[in-house]
Amino acid sequence: MSFHHDPWFSNLLNSDMAVASISENGCIDFCSMALVKLLGCDKTGIVGRSFSELSGLQSGSWKSAKEALAFTYSNPEGRRLILSVRILEVQSGRYVVFFDDRSESETSKRMTTLLARITEDLGVSLELQTTVLRAAQIPLGLLCDWSAIFLIDDGRKRVGASEHLNSAKSSWLEKFMERDIEELSLDFGLCRVVQSGEPSILKYDFESTQGCVLSLPLIRRHEVIGVICLGRDGDQLISTDDVFLAQELANRTAIALENAKLYEMTDCVKRELLHAKRVAEEASQAKTNFLANMSHEIRTPLGGVLGFAELLVMDAEQAGIHEEWIARIRHNGNHLLRLIDDILDLSKVEAGKLDLHLEDVSFQVLLQDLYALLENRASEKNLKLGFYFMTSIPTVFVSDSTRLHQILANLIGNALKFTDAGEVTVLFEYDEKSSNLSVDVTDSGPGLTEEQTSRLFVPFSQGDSSHARKYGGTGLGLALSRHLAKLLGGSLDLVTSKPGEGTCFRLQIPIRVADGATAFSRVSGPIHHLTGRDTRDDRHCLDGIKVLLVDDSNDNQMLISHFVKVAGASVEVASDGQTAINMAMNSDFDIVLMDIQMPGMDGIEATLQLRQLGFQRPIVALTAHAMLIEKERCLAAGCDRHITKPINRDHLISSIFELTHTLRPWSARSLEARV
Repeated sequence: MSFHHDPWFSNLLNSDMAVASISENGCIDFCSMALVKLLGCDKTGIVGRSFSELSGLQSGSWKSAKEALAFTYSNPEGRRLILSVRILEVQSGRYVVFFDDRSESETSKRMTTLLARITEDLGVSLELQTTVLRAAQIPLGLLCDWSAIFLIDDGRKRVGASEHLNSAKSSWLEKFMERDIEELSLDFGLCRVVQSGEPSILKYDFESTQGCVLSLPLIRRHEVIGVICLGRDGDQLISTDDVFLAQELANRTAIALENAKLYEMTDCVKRELLHAKRVAEEASQAKTNFLANMSHEIRTPLGGVLGFAELLVMDAEQAGIHEEWIARIRHNGNHLLRLIDDILDLSKVEAGKLDLHLEDVSFQVLLQDLYALLENRASEKNLKLGFYFMTSIPTVFVSDSTRLHQILANLIGNALKFTDAGEVTVLFEYDEKSSNLSVDVTDSGPGLTEEQTSRLFVPFSQGDSSHARKYGGTGLGLALSRHLAKLLGGSLDLVTSKPGEGTCFRLQIPIRVADGATAFSRVSGPIHHLTGRDTRDDRHCLDGIKVLLVDDSNDNQMLISHFVKVAGASVEVASDGQTAINMAMNSDFDIVLMDIQMPGMDGIEATLQLRQLGFQRPIVALTAHAMLIEKERCLAAGCDRHITKPINRDHLISSIFELTHTLRPWSARSLEARV
């Protein structure tokens, strides 16, 4: 029985499989209807035809092939198929060929490759010429042999870029593209593409080179912004699938070109904005650096003034000498310190970086602290200072105690400063309906003219130059107080002021009455401050504590050492970071007091290295930088606490006491032994 009558092969021919048999001379002698349908022709176009001619595969390659082979086939309608064939030798010299259409998977693969190229190449740059060049390069090898992009610019067409897959033909393409734009428009149908917004396929013939070109519009926002031309040399046909891929390329290219054009148009504006931003940032940084350096430079010598005044106080309490001089040193030093704090606070408020700390505020304690702070100023000028109450006031309410105290101290302090005779009255009133606390501060001072009141809340400004000369000050108080009042949700305003009749300011802030608060009902008279807390003798509270003091300033070494020694601790001194590391790792110190700004290795680096070496004892940062960012930097480096200079003796001693009398993993001594 011959092979063709074999039931197995007969069944193949009648199945839905695309199959054919090849005779000994390499011609197709039988084929299935499925193959006829796949190739898009009748049997006469297949049977009797050489398989090598149909597939383009040489007989030597397909006859010996052990695996599937692939080739491209264009059907009579011009559709380009990607076919995979498996060849089975069934008899000597006779073969059965199984055809498989891989066109869809190949199209999908080419689409994936194309999209990957688009994403990678068009996303590299927003510069117009670079984008045009890359867009012309993307389709080479996938869709065409050469490509060109024409952009519409102010009603005129110009060549954006052109590329050829074969570098040897680059000169041909350049000559081709150098022709008059109208000639190119006729060859490629550019005008028709621009006007209709539809693709066009035309043949071309130039310098013995023939081919066809697919021209597609680049459309954005319903407007044609250019044309992309994809050319194929020779008689290669452009299939429907290729047109679909080219359309996707055109869509993505149009988006990229529009983005590049917009970027090009706004690039100058962006550069100006970036420059303005950089200038603003530099100015802000310069301001921050200035404030930080100013704080450091002023606080460092100020620390010596206040510190040595504190030493004199300690001796004067026993000897009873120089008390007035000492008091004046402390008064002026504290005034300078408040000035620095006001400047820093104003800067933080203007930068939006001053945070509120809401807590329960004891109204009576607040008044006692204010009266204690201000009564000496009133007494020195023989002024009457009275706190009065129009209504009962909640004994405890929620607000920011520090900021409220700061506002009232500024208002009342100003009233006392500008009043030479008479009185300063402070009137308190609470409105239960609105939950507003209202405070009127009235003085019998010189008053203000209309022109002077216009400058009241301007930083660094006072009523007039004569006031500045007579009374001193920077004019920060009212400006800062108004900012703080707004931050608290309230207001600070000038109520009345007439030359020769005094001035009245009103502060209004919302408060929330604390749970369980009663009413403070005192209606008149001065508030007498408490006699002060019962300060225990701290001369032995640090007995047995061994302190390492790290500071490059001899004044600070002498001052801080004296504070700590008087409290009972022993002190050793290091003048730089490296020495401090060596001493800390080779001795049994209970605590390290670390100056932050030192030449060579600073306190931050020394702290970091100590923590990396396993040092677990407390480290306290001592710095004249009072900015919050500096505190955060110290704590992040491994410091347990941050104390600003000038050093407050009580705060320093209490901090050392708290840190060294807390049980730690390294401590072998009990609390009883430490006390």
